[in-house]
Amino acid sequence: MQLIKNQKFDKENEITLLNIPVFQYGKKFGSNGYKKYLSIFPKSLEQEFLYEILEPIYKKHDYIFIVRTLGIGEAYIFNFMVDEIINKHKVKSPCFITPREIYKDMFRLYHNDIPCYVTEYITPRSYNTFLKHRILKYKGIPVEVIHATISESDQIFRNFAKGFIEPYPNVIKKLIDTKNFSNITPQFKDTDKNVINLVKDLNISNFVFLLPEAQSILPLPDKFWVKITNILNSYGYDVYVNTKDGFSEYGKSAKLTISQALYLANFSKAIISLRCGFVELFSQLNIPKFVVYNNFRYVSISSTQMKKIFSLKNYPFVNRDTIFEYDIVELEQDKIIENILTQLGGQNVR
Repeated sequence: MQLIKNQKFDKENEITLLNIPVFQYGKKFGSNGYKKYLSIFPKSLEQEFLYEILEPIYKKHDYIFIVRTLGIGEAYIFNFMVDEIINKHKVKSPCFITPREIYKDMFRLYHNDIPCYVTEYITPRSYNTFLKHRILKYKGIPVEVIHATISESDQIFRNFAKGFIEPYPNVIKKLIDTKNFSNITPQFKDTDKNVINLVKDLNISNFVFLLPEAQSILPLPDKFWVKITNILNSYGYDVYVNTKDGFSEYGKSAKLTISQALYLANFSKAIISLRCGFVELFSQLNIPKFVVYNNFRYVSISSTQMKKIFSLKNYPFVNRDTIFEYDIVELEQDKIIENILTQLGGQNVR
């Protein structure tokens, strides 16, 4: 299920008086491309925004949740709170709306029985502008807006840089006002399992899974990953490199969905990753996970604080004995590689 809409709000502006729209101006997309416009006493952009999201689906559900998440990691954490959210409202036919297809793919892994819609073509700026913490009604159907995220401009996030070390999953749990995480595990379907056919050249019985990319964390140089790959190859391991575009110059790769990548990782001997949101999905896997922390990209948060705040050991229902974490400031890159390979050799891998 998918709601496909034009990215019409990213170039529009609205002037209000006493919360009543007086002028709208900007550019709208039409058959001849973007066209400038000016409207007097128009319907509010907020109403139009909600109409585009809710009108196609509201008759099918007795409660609608619109969820804003900043990244993959927050979307992952949110899955562990869905059961409590639904039980709290005692609804029979709920649905969830998310802004990205990859979040829907992940949601389906953990809640396949609950409809999830995507507003991929309604821009994040629209979410930020119009969606607040609140409950409203759309043609008699309750609609709850949930922010399962903390913006970099939020004071809580700024506190991280000042030494605030509350584990991030607990922060999101408090933000959404839930008490417990539900113990859930992914449920794969045949299209996920077909990933084995997509990576035919990979030695599925003896490979290591690499995650070298991150959106919010500063990257490590390619030579770090090339060196690990070369050493692993010399030890007899094959190496799969998960990248956004499905291409890697130093390992085998393919264009996979989140669910396919997670299913493939189940067969790996170990996961070696830069600390990214994607690796949180792998945290429950009962195989060795080696995670390298670097400095935050957007706010002045050191790798040391990142490790305290975002440690996978604080995530729901993980086996801490399978998680090994490294701070790029505390340990030189070559020492991290040496430590990972030593730990990997000492693990009872399959």
